[in-house]
Formats: sequence, structure tokens, C-alpha cells
Amino acid sequence: MVARTAAAAVFRLRTAFGATSVTPCELKWNALARGFSSWPAHYTLTMPSLSPTMEKGNLSKWIKAEGDSVAAGDVVAEIETDKATMEMDSQEEGFLAKVLVPGGSSDIAVGTPIAILAEEEEDVPKFANYATEAGAASDEAEADSRVETQAAPATTSGRNEEKVHRIGPAVQRIVRELNIDLSAVVGTGPRGIVTKGDLLHAEGSPAPPAPAAERPAATTATAQDSGASGSLVPEEYEDVAVSQMRSVIAQRLLMSKQTIPHYYLTMDCEVDALMSLRSKINASPTAEKAGKVSLNDFVVKACALACQEVPECNAEWMGDAIRLHKNVHVGVAMDLGSLGHSQGGLVVPVVKNVQLKGVSAISRAVKDYAARARPADGVDGKMRLSPEEMDGGTFTVSNLGMMGMDHFAAIANPPQSCILAVGGLRSEVVKDGPDNLKEAKFMSVTLSCDHRVVDGAVGAKWLQKFKELMENPLQMLLN
Repeated sequence: MVARTAAAAVFRLRTAFGATSVTPCELKWNALARGFSSWPAHYTLTMPSLSPTMEKGNLSKWIKAEGDSVAAGDVVAEIETDKATMEMDSQEEGFLAKVLVPGGSSDIAVGTPIAILAEEEEDVPKFANYATEAGAASDEAEADSRVETQAAPATTSGRNEEKVHRIGPAVQRIVRELNIDLSAVVGTGPRGIVTKGDLLHAEGSPAPPAPAAERPAATTATAQDSGASGSLVPEEYEDVAVSQMRSVIAQRLLMSKQTIPHYYLTMDCEVDALMSLRSKINASPTAEKAGKVSLNDFVVKACALACQEVPECNAEWMGDAIRLHKNVHVGVAMDLGSLGHSQGGLVVPVVKNVQLKGVSAISRAVKDYAARARPADGVDGKMRLSPEEMDGGTFTVSNLGMMGMDHFAAIANPPQSCILAVGGLRSEVVKDGPDNLKEAKFMSVTLSCDHRVVDGAVGAKWLQKFKELMENPLQMLLN
């Protein structure tokens, strides 16, 4: 019992840090536990924490099958995190003895055991019934946490009443909302417990009847919508499951708008000199080796230099302090739909220490991120970006100019205090001296600020510096 308790304590410590398997130290506890258990020496693979904000993940598929040998560093599964679909590497070697969570499973909490890795190949068959015992333990835990429900109506059969007392609150709510007769439902959970899936797939369960007062109104509306033909046109729609990434995007942006007092500042920048400089750089022999630079590369560089000039825009609210970052790490928002992912989504890889990088180095970093953000191995949603490459930003740039947007306002990316929204180029006629006119290229940018950190005058000062750099781009090459 002592060995089991110690092993469990070590497991909790490692899963708190997102470990995907046990260490040799834990294997010793497993060896001690064999004195109290029939299981041979093994490693427990758990749902890893693959990003700083990850609490749950989806197990997309298993790369290794039961019985396969696994070497340290081998990819064993694909995990969909809150940021991308990523590969899960094994930290230990052995043989995949038992898969506890099948591929395609969703909302698996970080630290949940998902597979067993046996140390010796001959021990693999001994874990054939491991899931049965694990399920029984899980069933006992569920029984301990199950709440008692109120007595069923008098019309409910004894069997139905018994099942109501053997389901959790979430399933009870579905029973009430869908008016399901439990006597017609066969439970497939442990010990015959009725699960959500049993209810949603139950055949012949009647839908809740509409109130009598509402039915005539609905019929009238349908007749009106059908027009003169009198034929009824059914409403058609599709419910698309929310991915792990979309769920986290929704949570973070909602939190941003609810907790950050945004305000927005917009300014126009004349970029003729910048476009001319860019053309000269891209036409030079150096560009053949270093690669061509984009307008957005100059935008990223100008943001970093402006943040050094106005550090309040390279900061974050800490509650009892404002943290002013000395280095500028610029996140570049990328639309996954534009990069070939059918499900869309958004990632923000971070170019670190931009204040120390030249425009060409920034360009190479952004191009590398974009290439690795495309579907890996042709798999939609799978990327080769690591969590570390999408973490640690102090400022963010979102550019929708290539999509025809003149200007827009972006939502701050917590815990950052500012994000710059970049619009597309447009031509305007401006005065050129007292008597002449000329056509000039302009670009609108909007700075979204956290008013807790950045006052209006401070945000305006940042935009003035940014405008100065964009309209005098040689300054960026000298820094």
C-alpha cells in the first residue's frame, strides 16, 4: 500500500508538469508495487501538456499499435491541443501493452493515463485486462461522486426509477430536456450505468412536445415562408463540432474583451519610400541568398523599435505591478485557413528579440513559421510548430491588408497590452509642393491598447514613432 501511495504521488507530480511517461525512478516504485500487484514493470503514458494554456486535449489517433516496440523519441500518438495538432513523443522505451484511451477521443484532461508501456515484450499479454480493472476503479470513483436525485414521478416504473439513481447530474438534465423514457434505454457504462451516448442514440425517444400555444404560430410562419406554391421548405443547417483550438480561441478572446478596457488609435502612414527601398533590397544580389523581404517584415521591425521608444506598449498588467519588458518578442498572427487548413483557426508564432534582428532575419523567421504552420504530412490541423514558438510574445501584429481590408481593430492578446492591426495599401492624391499633385501609397494601422497600462497619449506617442519609422525606413536598417 505504501508503494502504491508513493507511486501515485510521483505520478501526480509529473503530470502536473505535463510529463508523458514515468521515469526510471518511478519504475522503481512500480517494482516495489509488484509486491502488492500482479502487474509487471511498466510505464504509464499520460495526456501531456503541450502548451502553457492546455488543460484538455483530443487524442486524434495512435501512431503505434498495441504490441509495437517503442524507442525513446518515437512518435506514439497525435494530440490536438488548444493551438494545433502535435506529435506526442515517448520519453521511454518498451512495448505498447495497452491503449487506455482510443484514438478520436475528445476532452481528455492533462495527466489522464492514456496507455501502458511494458518494459519487456513477454509482459504485453499480461496487460490484456488492465483496462477492465481501471474501469472498475473509475466506476467506484464515479459512484462515490454521484448525487442522489429526487424521486421519479408516480408514472415511472421501478426499473426507470432505479436508473435515474444510477446516472449523474449531466445525464439527468438530458433526460428531463428530451423527455426520455429510461425504461427503453440500455446502459452501456460500467455496471449498466446510462451514459450521455446511450441517451442521444436511444431509438424511439420522443422529442419534448412544443407548447400548444406555440404550435399554431409556428405553422403560420411556415405557411408564410413557403410562398404561393404552398410547399413546405424545411430549415436546413449544420452543427460543426468546436475544435480544441476554436474553444481556446473563444475563451481567451472573450476573457480579453471582458477584462481588458480596450481603446483604439488609428493613423495613416505614407509608404512610398518604404516600397521603393523594399524593391531595391529585393532586386539586389543579396536577396537571392537571404530571400526577399515583405512589407510586413518592415512592420514587425518598426513595432519593435517603437516599443523600445515607448516601453509601456511592450508591457503587461500584473495586478499590483506593470511589467515593462526589455526585449521585444513580436507575435505574428497567421490564419490557418489561408495556409491550407480546412478547419481554419489562428496561430501566433513569436519572433524573439526583434530589436536585435535585421529585416532579412525577421523575414526568414516569419517564412519558416508560415511553412511549418501548413498542414504537416498533408494532415489538416497538424503543424510542425512547437508550443515554445507560440509562447512568450510581448506585442502582436495582425495584418489583413492582403485580404483587402483598409483598416480594422484587433482584440488584445492577453497578457500583452497592445496589438497592431495593419490594413492594405491604397492610393491617394496628395499635394506635392505648392502647385503640384502626386499619387502616394498609404497604409492605415490601428493600435488596440489596454487602458490599464497604456494611456491615450502614450499610445499616440507609440503610433507617431511607428509612423516616423515607416515613412523613413532607412532608420530601421541602421538599428
